[in-house]
Amino acid sequence: MGIATTLAIVSLVVAAGSAYMQNKNAAAARAQQKKASDVASAQNAANQSQQIRQQVRQQRVRTAQIMQASTNTGTLASSGELGGISALTSQTGNNVATLTQQGISRSGIIADQNAASAAEGQAATWGAVGQIASSSFNVFSNTPGYRNTMANLFS
Repeated sequence: MGIATTLAIVSLVVAAGSAYMQNKNAAAARAQQKKASDVASAQNAANQSQQIRQQVRQQRVRTAQIMQASTNTGTLASSGELGGISALTSQTGNNVATLTQQGISRSGIIADQNAASAAEGQAATWGAVGQIASSSFNVFSNTPGYRNTMANLFS
C-alpha cells in the first residue's frame, strides 16, 4: 500500500471520527435544549396557574364588594347587583380563557422550537456524511491507483 493510499485512509478515518463526535455533541446539545424547554414549559404552566388564581381571587373580592354595597344601600338581589356580578363573572371567564390560550401558544412555540432543533441536528449529521463522501472521493481520485484504473477504463 502506497503512502498516498495510507494517507487517504487515515484522512477518511479522521473525517468519520470527526463526524461521529459532531453528531454525538449535537445530540447532547439537543438533549440539553429539550431539558431547558421542559423547564420553560413548567414555568409557563406555573405562571398561568398563578395568574388564573389571581383572577379568580380578584373576582371573589369584587363580588363581595358589590354584594356588601348592595346590602348597605338596601338593594340586595337587585338587577344592578346581579348585573354587576354577572358582568364581573363574564370578564373573569374571558380573562381566564385568554390566559389559557396564551399558555397553549407558548407550549406550541416551545414544541416547534424543539422540532426545529432536532431537524437542524439531522441536517448537520447528513451534511457531515456528505462531506465524508466528498472527501473520500477527492482523496481517492488523487491516488495513482485510481488514476490508472480510470485511464484504463476510458481508453
